[in-house]
Amino acid sequence: MFDSFSKSTKAIILFLVLNCLASIFSIYLEFSSNIQTLDFVQVIFSILFLLFCLYLLWQFRRPQIKTLKLCFGLCLLQVVAIESDIFTFSLTNGAKVGAAFEVGNALITLDFLALLMLFLVSRMIKAYTSQTNLEIPSNEG
Repeated sequence: MFDSFSKSTKAIILFLVLNCLASIFSIYLEFSSNIQTLDFVQVIFSILFLLFCLYLLWQFRRPQIKTLKLCFGLCLLQVVAIESDIFTFSLTNGAKVGAAFEVGNALITLDFLALLMLFLVSRMIKAYTSQTNLEIPSNEG
């Protein structure tokens, strides 16, 4: 199924490995800081993110459309981060390569690495669905 997309698959696996390493580093930094300032929400989020990335890496042994859709969702969650004085929305826990824009008091971060992975995964999903549509036999006469 993914023979023609070996470079894309390797890029997605590399992205997931980078996210795992960034999550492990985030957990390490939280525990190496002062125990009184330990942010349990950040630690739990990092652990869940790490487990999800490890699950996706495990599923890429024999990739299916479900694995690609889960990876698409992960990349979609990581594309934009919004931070202000009173509000923070950021699910970019892993590796980030992007640009930040300041709009008023808010800081909007756009992750280019997640956008690249989003493009690769959507291209693989589109190719897989077009391939399966061609292989479905018709029941006409």
